[in-house]
Amino acid sequence: IKSIITKIKDSGVRHIQLSGGEPLERFEDLLGIVRFSSPGTDIWILTSGYGLSAEKAMKLKKAGLTGADISLDHWEAEGHNRSRNNTDAFFWVREAVKNCCEAGLVTSLSLCAFRSFVSPYNLEKYADLAREWNVGFIRLLEPRQAGRFAGMDIELEPEQISLLESFYQDANLSDRYLTYPVVTYPGYNQRRSGCF
Repeated sequence: IKSIITKIKDSGVRHIQLSGGEPLERFEDLLGIVRFSSPGTDIWILTSGYGLSAEKAMKLKKAGLTGADISLDHWEAEGHNRSRNNTDAFFWVREAVKNCCEAGLVTSLSLCAFRSFVSPYNLEKYADLAREWNVGFIRLLEPRQAGRFAGMDIELEPEQISLLESFYQDANLSDRYLTYPVVTYPGYNQRRSGCF
């Protein structure tokens, strides 16, 4: 991993995201990779938040971590827990967000917007929760036929994509959202500019 990161940095990349599985499962290795990678580079983790205690958040900050992108599938605890098939999943997201914010890490919520979720009401409630939790960003992702969803009919309908695009534009341009987190939506830009 260190060899790969060296090659990436040598090519001029200054933003690296560490994912998994769950990167927190190998915490000591993660700390070592963050320490190695962080000088001159923004280092983020993509995580479910499981086990991201205040102590771990502070250790990651001291090692040089820039931020944490924490997956949250629904603004309601029951919806997220059901999506993750774990009755404590929402609790861990909330704890991870709180601990990262207190440690001074930039914090983002990552929403994979499934068909059953995409509605004006759910997007508004999600944004409200993100603002209440004081995160810096919301990242909108579209479901793909990969991993546990391979071969499943999960891709969004055109009207749902249109709704996400409208929300993305409003959230970033409307005065109504001035106190809300910035919304990023790779799918919006990829449809117009190509793969990022």
